Amino acid sequence: MDDPITCPACAESFIPAADPRGRKVVCTQCGQRLVVTSAGIVKRDEASPAIAAQTRRPPPKRPGGDSAVAASSVARRWIAFVSLFFAVLLLLCGGTGWYLLSSRKSEVAKGIGPLHSMKFSPDGKTLAAPVGQAVLLWDVNDLKRISVLSGHSDRVMVVSFKPDSKTLVSGNMDQTIKVWDLASGENTATLNVNSGPVRSLAFNRDGATLASGSSDGTVMLWDVGTQKKTATFSTATTFSPEDFKGYADSLAFAPDGKTLYTYGFRDPAGLFYSWNLSDAQQKPRLIAENRGSGSIAVFGADGKTATTWPSSYSETECAEKSVKLAIWDLPSGNKTSVRAPHLIEAVALAPDGKTLAVAHPGENNALTRVVTLFDIRTNRSIARLDVRRYRDARGANEEFMTSLAFSPDGSLLALALVAFNNEAPFDSNFKFKEIKLFDVTTRKCLATLR
Repeated sequence: MDDPITCPACAESFIPAADPRGRKVVCTQCGQRLVVTSAGIVKRDEASPAIAAQTRRPPPKRPGGDSAVAASSVARRWIAFVSLFFAVLLLLCGGTGWYLLSSRKSEVAKGIGPLHSMKFSPDGKTLAAPVGQAVLLWDVNDLKRISVLSGHSDRVMVVSFKPDSKTLVSGNMDQTIKVWDLASGENTATLNVNSGPVRSLAFNRDGATLASGSSDGTVMLWDVGTQKKTATFSTATTFSPEDFKGYADSLAFAPDGKTLYTYGFRDPAGLFYSWNLSDAQQKPRLIAENRGSGSIAVFGADGKTATTWPSSYSETECAEKSVKLAIWDLPSGNKTSVRAPHLIEAVALAPDGKTLAVAHPGENNALTRVVTLFDIRTNRSIARLDVRRYRDARGANEEFMTSLAFSPDGSLLALALVAFNNEAPFDSNFKFKEIKLFDVTTRKCLATLR
């Protein structure tokens, strides 16, 4: 096993001398004794105290000295950032970006491929993440991977749990939705969308209706019991040619279940619409317009709030190293803002609607990643989670955070890391690495999930 493992005590990564699975190892960074299960889960060895960290051999010096190393490091950072920037743009423009950034063959068992989003089950017991052509499931209490849902013919873009936590649906690049029974792990149905890659999924409060959004702007409603399509809302048919025909990037049911909110970006603006579910022929109501460079949206769990942020930045924002994230009240269309560091990689709203988590580089972009928690009401940062990244001696392998997710009670925060190899071919340089699970109150990393 040549892959690095991450110490849950210091969050540093290191490569063990031998395959650590099923054995005890010692962190070379902090000296903590660790237990690595046969499934690759890394835990503290509570029965044994930490020992002094092992001495690490310094990397060989390069011709040209420190100046050559520094120049090479800066160049690699720019390559990594530019590649991630274009990956986000490709994802926004038609839903095929991540498909281009990863090989078509998916090593399901190892979770090879990028990770687009994560979801906790409503009961808080399971964490699901679409990776490559599969969906990986972890038990949140035991911190173990419990299942791999495979059978997709293309990249899985999004997942959603039914409110009873017994059923999961997954949206695919191949324009289908698969329905999974979590008790058996079986695929019980496949819904054919046939309107572009599936970009968003959401159940209503009682779990009787599923909404799906596609890359061509089509929104469909499905009867979960009969697995039949009951309605279709489309920007391509409800608007005249000169009007907006954006994507259905994100969607959420209002608490009353009678209204569906959607968000889609098409240059030069991202638009929030509300759809009256009782009349599929009625034009949706524009509730907010968000003008910005490639804006991205995330809905809150309450079905009433959303946040948007840009995927590219102005010269002023780059100079100030900060950017405004908009917080939207969907029923009224009003917004407030939170100022956060720029180069945002992922965002999540806490279930109570009061806290915003923002993933971004630290002060030293090459060495750290940070998740800052903001109080939306006061526009102030209230906590910081430091995520130290693995980076090999040559600087060829980098890591980025691509998704954040709060548990239903807001006590846990999961963050996904993908590895970027700037020496690999462009079609295979982004791969899922791990998910770190943090306690929001203590700010401690509880586990590293793979």
